[in-house]
Amino acid sequence: MQADDFSAWEARTARLLEFFPGLQAKFLAPEAIALEKLRWYDAGRRKSDRQWNDVLRLIESQAEAFDRSAFTQWAQTLRLAELAAEAISESQV
Repeated sequence: MQADDFSAWEARTARLLEFFPGLQAKFLAPEAIALEKLRWYDAGRRKSDRQWNDVLRLIESQAEAFDRSAFTQWAQTLRLAELAAEAISESQV
């Protein structure tokens, strides 16, 4: 896997939700959102408590449904493995 494949993975794992009959929208999987937020956090010199706390809350709110394997695998590819491990460790799941 390469970082170039990340966008394709995000698209494949996006979830289609129906709000009302006939009104649907696709949303990124929680793991993809968490990874994007880690990217923003890292790009912002790791200063944004908002991004960091959002990652922790995502992991916690999804609990067992959060795919830690995919999250850590893509974090490795995106050179965010240390941050991902720290987020998993810090989340209160």
